[in-house]
Amino acid sequence: LFVKVGLADNEQIEGLVHVSEASWDHVEDLNTLFKVGQKIDIEVISKEMNRLSFSIKKLMADPWLKEAEKFQVGDIVQGKVTKITPFGAFVKVGSLDGLVHISELGENITDPKEVVQEDKNYQFRIVSIEPALHKLSLSRKNTDKIPAKEKVQEKKKTKLPKPKKRKK
Repeated sequence: LFVKVGLADNEQIEGLVHVSEASWDHVEDLNTLFKVGQKIDIEVISKEMNRLSFSIKKLMADPWLKEAEKFQVGDIVQGKVTKITPFGAFVKVGSLDGLVHISELGENITDPKEVVQEDKNYQFRIVSIEPALHKLSLSRKNTDKIPAKEKVQEKKKTKLPKPKKRKK
């Protein structure tokens, strides 16, 4: 997306909004979001030689960060396997994409397809959350032993019984 920016002395400079900087969502066709002549807010993200690069999405709240706030390292979550690779599996947790490395699928696993299948839901443990990198790392180890109905939120709400008062 090429953008012209007007300067104070009626001059204009032109820069580029790369498709990856247009929206936090995946964009196939910029024409579905913008029209020629449309005024937009942009942020300068780099200047190399006489080339300017702009971002539109940096002016908007990052939805990944908002979604990631719902989770903590150690949480048991339900996720859907979206893609299997030789090194692990990609998993959708809520609206976040995460990765389960082959070493986190179980002991002595040589092919992720031995343990998980695409388009199926499984329980995973969150190993790490790296908001700046939009990275969610997951593990499948020892999650089969946890009942499917158990939720991390329920564990956090559990209160210890009050000590009984003794009569003297």
